[in-house]
Amino acid sequence: MAPFEALYGRRCRSPLFWSDVGERRTLGPEILLEAEEKVIVVRRHLLTAESRQRSYADTSRRDLEFQVLERVRPVAYRIALPPRLAGIHDVFHVSALRRYVFDPSHMIDFTPLGIGENLRYEERQVRILAHETKELRNRVIPYVKVQLSNYEEREATWEPETVMRESYPDLFDAPC
Repeated sequence: MAPFEALYGRRCRSPLFWSDVGERRTLGPEILLEAEEKVIVVRRHLLTAESRQRSYADTSRRDLEFQVLERVRPVAYRIALPPRLAGIHDVFHVSALRRYVFDPSHMIDFTPLGIGENLRYEERQVRILAHETKELRNRVIPYVKVQLSNYEEREATWEPETVMRESYPDLFDAPC
């Protein structure tokens, strides 16, 4: 039942619905009581739908205790975090307060860098991943995709092949 129909006891006569309304009834106490009853029924249905939706939304939530240091905004709080979480920003939106589930893929592989006395490290080209040529109007420029020593394969860069052959001839002896 549409809200208009619940309130007024008849279907809404929009430009798409110009059929006969039927006999005209005067607004008396009986019609008002009937309309109020329909409003009560509609409100009851809305409340049950709201509580059902709330219960579905609350299935993944649970009560945890945190010490709230201060209220920053109406829905953002500064929370006292345990020492193991000291590196995390301590202001949270209420909807973001969920416990982290450990996933081994989130581990970062730590390999120390060889830092020299001047606090710099040397990038070394490890291998060539691909060859490509760029064609301009007058000439063809060969490029190679090179993986650097301190980066993953997805972070490889395209470099001109002539520059790489001069700097790292040993890379071109090995097969790709």
